[in-house]
Amino acid sequence: MEKKECFIEKKKVAVLGASSESIYAIKKAKAYGAHVIALDGSNRAEGLKYADESYVIDIRDSNAVFSILDKKNIKAVLPVPIGRMLTLTGQVNERYNLIGINSHVADFCTDKWFFHNTLNDMGLRCIDCYLLNSETVKICQKKFSNNKSLFPVIVKPRFGAGSRSVTVFNDFIAFNNGIKKLDLKNEDFIIEKLVVGSEFGVDGVVINGKFKLILLRKKYLSALPYRQCIAYEAVDDLSVQYKNFSSNLCFQLQSIADSINLETCIIHADIIRVGNTDTPFIIEMSARPSGHYLHNLFTPMASGCDYVGNYIRFLLDRNTNVNKLFESSNKKNMMIHYFYLSSGTVTNLPSAENNLNISCLKKYECNIQLGDYLEKVTDGHSIMGRGYFILEGNTESMLNAAGQILHSFQIQKG
Repeated sequence: MEKKECFIEKKKVAVLGASSESIYAIKKAKAYGAHVIALDGSNRAEGLKYADESYVIDIRDSNAVFSILDKKNIKAVLPVPIGRMLTLTGQVNERYNLIGINSHVADFCTDKWFFHNTLNDMGLRCIDCYLLNSETVKICQKKFSNNKSLFPVIVKPRFGAGSRSVTVFNDFIAFNNGIKKLDLKNEDFIIEKLVVGSEFGVDGVVINGKFKLILLRKKYLSALPYRQCIAYEAVDDLSVQYKNFSSNLCFQLQSIADSINLETCIIHADIIRVGNTDTPFIIEMSARPSGHYLHNLFTPMASGCDYVGNYIRFLLDRNTNVNKLFESSNKKNMMIHYFYLSSGTVTNLPSAENNLNISCLKKYECNIQLGDYLEKVTDGHSIMGRGYFILEGNTESMLNAAGQILHSFQIQKG
C-alpha cells in the first residue's frame, strides 16, 4: 500500500475531467492528504473510481458544475491533461478565488485563432493565418487559388488537441479537396503558412509569474500530410547544440506569461526550431500537463523532476520551498516511442522476452493483441491506445532499438 504523506490538514480539491490521464494527479493529491472530488460526463471515466467523491455530470455545463462545487469548499483544481474544457478550470478558479489560470488565459490556450492574434500582435508569431469556416471558405478558396507562394499550408481545428484533423497541403488542388471534407458548418478551422524546422515539446511551470523549463523534448513525426508525434527524445537544454535555442525559447515563454498575466500554472507547449537557427516558433501553448504518457511517466524519468506531483504539493502547501520542487536534476538521455506501425491486421507479435533483451530498453507497455486491426496513424487517438516503450542511451542506439522493436511486428495489409 502506498504510504501517505500528510503535509497539511486534509483539503478538498477538484478534478474536472476524470479520464485515465487524471489518475496520476488524483493519486498524488491523495498521497498528500487531500480529499479528491472528480467530475466527468461519462460513468466509464477511469479516474472516477480513484477519487474520494465522484460525480457523473456534463462538465460543459458550468452551472451544473457549480451546483456541486459550491457546497464543497474546494481549495484547488488538480492539473490534468484536458483539451477545450480547460476553460472550465478558468471559470472554477475565478468563482472560488483559487490559485491557477483565469478564463482569459484559458481562452488564450484553447482558441488557436485568439492565440495566433495575441502572439502576432506581440511580434512572436509573424506568419499568415486565416480563419476558415462556412462564412469564409469561398474567400479562402479564392485567395489560395491565386497565389502558389502561400503553400505549403497547415490546416487545423480552431479548438482541438492531440493532432486531430491536422493536415499539411502542398498545393491548391490538395488544399481545395481537403477542406471540402471538413464540417465547416459546425467547426471552425485555421489555415497557417507551414513553418519548416524541427519540432519540440516543452514541459514547464509558471510559479509566481516566473517560467521554469522542466524538460525539452525533440519530436519525431509521422509521414506527411499528418503531423502526429510518434516519439519524443529528451534533449539537454544546456548543451552547446541547444543552449541558445532553449534560452530564446524560455525568453519567449516568459514574455507570453508577462503579457497575459500568467501567474501560476503548469505549461505544455509545442515549438518549432526554425530551419537551422536558434529561433523558436511557438505552435501552441496550454496551461496544463502534457498527455500521452509524458507528464506521469516519461518527463519525471528523463528530467528527474516530478513536476506535476510537486505542483500539486505546492497547491496544497504554500510554505514548501518552490525552488527545490522544480529543480531538474539527474537528466537522462531517453526516448519514449509509440507503436507507429503500418495499417492492417497483426499476424505476429514480438515476445516480451526478445524485447527485454534489448539493453537500452527501460520500459515496455504494449496493448496490441494478435489479430487486432490497426488503423492508419493520423492523430493521437489512432496511436496512443497501443502503448509505448522507453529507451535510454545515445540517439543512434535508441533509434536502432526502436526500429528493431517495430520491425518485429508482422502486419498483413488489407
